[in-house]
Amino acid sequence: MSAAENKVIVRRYIEEVVNTGDVARLDEFIAAGFRQQVDPPGHIAGIAGCRDHILAVRMTYPDLLLQIEKQVAEGDLVATRVTMTGTHRGEWPPGVKATNKPFELQLWTLTGCRMAGLSNMVEQPTNSWPSSSVVSSTLDP
Repeated sequence: MSAAENKVIVRRYIEEVVNTGDVARLDEFIAAGFRQQVDPPGHIAGIAGCRDHILAVRMTYPDLLLQIEKQVAEGDLVATRVTMTGTHRGEWPPGVKATNKPFELQLWTLTGCRMAGLSNMVEQPTNSWPSSSVVSSTLDP
């Protein structure tokens, strides 16, 4: 896969799965051995873990939207800058009660892409780190 094709795969994953919550389509994008490096210890790996994570986040932030601002790709790595918005309607992280506050956060994700069989797979999102412009937070008093 070319770097340009990998950017399209990551964009489609964000727009068609993460933004909609359509976890039934995860196997179109996520490899069976998927690991998310920011997951806590004990988190389930693979498609099941990814599904559980997306569903939990969308229950907490039902209006979650990731707007892609920029993508840079080299080889099988894609860096994607997103602005994430939503409203904190459920408990997340564990123990933090819903604030019902909107939030906006800019961050980068780094995704490794592989081709497995005949399907294009997003295999390994690694760390996400906030940019310097965190506009607001659901955890602010």
